[in-house]
Amino acid sequence: MLVLKVLALSLGLKYAVSGYLIHFRKKYSLVKGFEEELRAGCKKESYANRIGLMEFVVGIAISLAAIALIIFDN
Repeated sequence: MLVLKVLALSLGLKYAVSGYLIHFRKKYSLVKGFEEELRAGCKKESYANRIGLMEFVVGIAISLAAIALIIFDN
């Protein structure tokens, strides 16, 4: 069971870090095919910002849930 909790924590940290890099550091190359579509005018930077913010929030939520499960385990 501890393995699943550690796996959830690592998954949450992965999402939080990638969301941070996309949203705050503007590394749009992490969004698949975004740079080509941005040059073509299909998508705007706000699209990548929303994706980055979503990943960041979901990653923080998963990480906090995993930490709570590890700490408050019966």
